[in-house]
Amino acid sequence: MAIDRRDQRRRADVIRLVVDQIVRNPESRVTIKNLEDFLNIPDDAAKRIMNNLVKAGLMYEVKPGVWTKGKHAPRPARPRRDV
Repeated sequence: MAIDRRDQRRRADVIRLVVDQIVRNPESRVTIKNLEDFLNIPDDAAKRIMNNLVKAGLMYEVKPGVWTKGKHAPRPARPRRDV
């Protein structure tokens, strides 16, 4: 479905949905296909949205094609040493 990028109301709705359902959801895992289906937007729009979320430090890629909330992959905890 082609969406007119000048449709400010539709763009505001998409932004609200992204913030409410993805950015504010600590357990969200997202793919481009999920984003397309959820927001009813074309592939290129979903890629731009994900790219902007990554640039903003809100999402990171956990494996190829799958993103989750956060700035970067969590580091594994170091084992404690008894001294």
